[in-house]
Amino acid sequence: MSDGSRDPSATLPGGNDSAASASPPVVEAVAAPGTAAPADEDSFAFLHELHRVPCFRESVLYGGGGGALLGALHFQRTRSGERAADVAVKASLVFASAYWLMCRRNYRAQRASVRTSIDAVGRAAAEGVALKQRLGLAPPGLAPSATADEPGAAREAPPAPPQPPSPTGGGVGHA
Repeated sequence: MSDGSRDPSATLPGGNDSAASASPPVVEAVAAPGTAAPADEDSFAFLHELHRVPCFRESVLYGGGGGALLGALHFQRTRSGERAADVAVKASLVFASAYWLMCRRNYRAQRASVRTSIDAVGRAAAEGVALKQRLGLAPPGLAPSATADEPGAAREAPPAPPQPPSPTGGGVGHA
């Protein structure tokens, strides 16, 4: 190596000749699957799950369709492509926003109606079990729910104490 040639194994990919002059490798922090990402990356995580947002798909489709229709009509009337595109974009935003608001209002009303129905069915079931028990018609082992959180839930009653044998000795097969 006295002739000025260098060992190729000592040359780094960046053209540096020694490991001492190389900068340390850059290590990026990557969150493991199932763990929380750093705060700056987490702020836009919802963009990966827009398909799960109720009413989002319909709002975008109706907004885009309405905007395209109005833009096409405006272009047909004025023959100005730039102005027609401007009308199409603005109309799609207006249509998407209006549909979003209407759809979300209906979605909330539907969820409230379902909750009310579930609560009513639960209360009716609990009242039915209680009424059957008062009349002696309830199936053995059921007791009405004592919690207000789960009005329709029925749970098993504790087992009854064993009955003493009858004095007649009447068992199965002794007729």
